[in-house]
Amino acid sequence: MKRNRSSYAIARRGGLSYWRGPRRRKTGVSFVVKFLLVCLMILVIGYFFVTLNLNKLGYPFPYNEEIKKYAAVNGMDPLLVAAVVREESRFQPNAVSHKGACGLMQLMPSTAEEVAKKMGETCTKTSLMQPDNNIRYGTAYLASLLKKYDGDLILTLAAYNAGSGRVDSWVAKKKGAFTIEDIPYQETRDYVRKVLASHKKYQELYLKS
Repeated sequence: MKRNRSSYAIARRGGLSYWRGPRRRKTGVSFVVKFLLVCLMILVIGYFFVTLNLNKLGYPFPYNEEIKKYAAVNGMDPLLVAAVVREESRFQPNAVSHKGACGLMQLMPSTAEEVAKKMGETCTKTSLMQPDNNIRYGTAYLASLLKKYDGDLILTLAAYNAGSGRVDSWVAKKKGAFTIEDIPYQETRDYVRKVLASHKKYQELYLKS
């Protein structure tokens, strides 16, 4: 019977020939497993990288130098300021509301004038539309509200949206802690919820940056 030379090989030892048994083929299983593990790691890392960047597209942080600068001056959390800017103007510096609120932080000119006056400055609508001035006055105003309401974010944000006079009247009528549900204006309730949600998202995305 003929031996299959593809499976056997002839070797000579001491002038004698003999048949060597078939060689064992390497299955390559360990290589395949390692390759799949590397691919899985790349996919996981890629997933988190893409997810993080997609989230940052929805919660951008332009003007971050100005925001951080004036937040530090006023003892504010810059990520809270960023959340306010996002909900107020979506970071559009030329935004003007139908009520006349201007710029990134949507300040009313009369409010900006009061803030500027306390700083020993004057503020025109033109200067208010400049991003640096708008963030400077807006952050100072937000800080003053936060101080007035003893760090209560709900009251601070409600006052930023609806005015401190209205908020003071709501608080005067309320016994006990004031919650978002106690805000009588739907627009203001929604605004406060959105800013707080954005603030939380900014903390998740940028707090360790």
